[in-house]
Amino acid sequence: MSGIPGAPECWKDFIRLPDSALAELTNGVIFYDGYGEVSCIRKAWDNPPEDYALKKIAGSLFSMSQSGEYNYKRIMSRGEAGAAALCAAEYVKACLSAIFWLNSKRVPYYKWAFRALRELDGGIFSDFASVLEMILLTKDCSDLISEMDTMMLDFVRSEHEGTTESAKFTDLQHTAFTLNDMIKDTELRNLDIMAAL
Repeated sequence: MSGIPGAPECWKDFIRLPDSALAELTNGVIFYDGYGEVSCIRKAWDNPPEDYALKKIAGSLFSMSQSGEYNYKRIMSRGEAGAAALCAAEYVKACLSAIFWLNSKRVPYYKWAFRALRELDGGIFSDFASVLEMILLTKDCSDLISEMDTMMLDFVRSEHEGTTESAKFTDLQHTAFTLNDMIKDTELRNLDIMAAL
């Protein structure tokens, strides 16, 4: 599944896998693990380096800003309904990724994503799921995208409360670059902000 034998050794082992593969690697029941080797490997995959998690979150927030705040509105003003729907879908996909990574979880295979979101952290993300579903189902979802942007920024601020960076979380794009700048590994930090998506 991971393409490498055993446990991951660094962020480079994670960057090749989609979230759904990581979710598959780290969830489900292990029926027999005599020596504990499988559990050990699974635990390593379930605990990516903090820098890698920051890169995923930063990339997801940046993708939200591009697809939702920028491209969706421009495309809607030109009356291109199909392209706008694709932007809305990209926005939702990026938002799901950000929410799950902020909760130290991985987005499962797409058909289970909303169910998993509703069950995440005891159900506190049900409102997020409802707004994201409405974004996908509404002809002009500009207001819903703005509402979700606010919900996400509030959530990111609460996760970084008390840090000097939290004051810089003014919009999704600025927040994405602020989180990217917090990455300690120079090579990873200097990769394109969306490199881990």
